[in-house]
Amino acid sequence: MDKIEETAVQKRFRQLSHMATFHRNKSPLSSSWVIVGIGFVTLALTYSTWYSFSVFFVALLKEFSWSRSTGAGAFSLFVILHGLISPFVGGMVDRFGPKKIFIPGAILLGGGLILCSVIHSWWEFYIFFGFLAAIGVGSIGWVPNTTLIQQWFKENRGLPMGIISSGVGIGILVCVPLIQFLITRFGGRVAYAIMAFFIPLTIILLVLVFIKKPPAGDSSVYRINHPKEALRKEEGTAQSWTIRQVIGTKQFQLLCLSFFFSSVSITSILTHHVAFFVDQGLEALFASYIVGLLGLVSIGAKILW
Repeated sequence: MDKIEETAVQKRFRQLSHMATFHRNKSPLSSSWVIVGIGFVTLALTYSTWYSFSVFFVALLKEFSWSRSTGAGAFSLFVILHGLISPFVGGMVDRFGPKKIFIPGAILLGGGLILCSVIHSWWEFYIFFGFLAAIGVGSIGWVPNTTLIQQWFKENRGLPMGIISSGVGIGILVCVPLIQFLITRFGGRVAYAIMAFFIPLTIILLVLVFIKKPPAGDSSVYRINHPKEALRKEEGTAQSWTIRQVIGTKQFQLLCLSFFFSSVSITSILTHHVAFFVDQGLEALFASYIVGLLGLVSIGAKILW
């Protein structure tokens, strides 16, 4: 009898141990997909600032009678500065944690946008949009979010990165036509003011409530601020790399060229296409729907690839 009771107790103990193990294993997994959701929403809101430039471009040209090269120059500065700060932002997310980067970045983006609502000259727009907003977007955009994904997903990162990338497509699909509606109804200044409060406030709340430190052992294998850590090759062997060694590889250089030429071609078109459609007699709001279709098509491709 004692032996039977002892066996039953042991069996129950094993069940409880299994349940505890299940919950411990479940929690990091659930939390990691919450991080994916946060990245999805963050990129959707953040890059609505980027891709809505084409609809603001038309409104700015109409109000200030700038040349198209003058207006587009602010966006060129925005894109270049966004790219230049990206390596530093990725390293800072690893070193200081996402909250210390995302929250100041969101505040900076909001400050740049609210100042865009009160501009009176082209050089003010260059400073407020091309400089301040660019640093804000770079601090909460693609690079810091993919860095965060690498901290939470040790393997099989392609799908979560594809999902958060599709947030950019959602931002184009939903936010760009909505912003054009605000411009048509209330004017570009009011539209910038609304974005200045809604986008940063939403991102800050999401970061404060949901983002936390990744569980021990689930962080990225390789981090920018630890260049000599081991990179795992497909063969399962380990090799130490430095940043200089990585930059010197053909694979890295070809990847950089791929990003560069794709960005040059796509960004050049996205800057001017709404203005082009308006020149052809289309309403600006209808032209924004065409922009939204670009985002719609990109959603599936980002997740699939």
